[in-house]
Amino acid sequence: MYVIFENMYIIFLYLHIISNNMSIKTFIPSGFPGEREIIIPADLLDSIINNPVTEQLYVTHIGYYPNAKCHYRERPNGAEQYIFIYCENGIGWVEYNGERMTLAKDQFIILPPYEKHAYGSGDKKSWSIYCFILKEQMRLFSIQSWGAALK
Repeated sequence: MYVIFENMYIIFLYLHIISNNMSIKTFIPSGFPGEREIIIPADLLDSIINNPVTEQLYVTHIGYYPNAKCHYRERPNGAEQYIFIYCENGIGWVEYNGERMTLAKDQFIILPPYEKHAYGSGDKKSWSIYCFILKEQMRLFSIQSWGAALK
């Protein structure tokens, strides 16, 4: 696996053998046509963190990834925040807690912080997802409830 850093995008390349023919497949975490991403600016984030009303739970990133074919994101150590993924259309997958699950239209999952996970769509089928990154100052949620999101 090669990791290339270019224009703030991480591109994962891997070699895949199909019927003894070698082909290179490219999987990317972002950069899709029509993609929208909002990252809360640091100064605004500081005021959110220091506000007693909003400090407990707040959004740090919001993203929309339409028709994201070959989408791939892997976090061996998880993220520092909760990740809420809602599939608006299409089909993809999520690997969490040693299980690979399908995420299809109108399904969602919330991945807890610091937990190994991966998610994406294949090279033949795309998905359109909304992604919210949530940060909390105190433990507000029960991790046991996350797996039920896809059942």
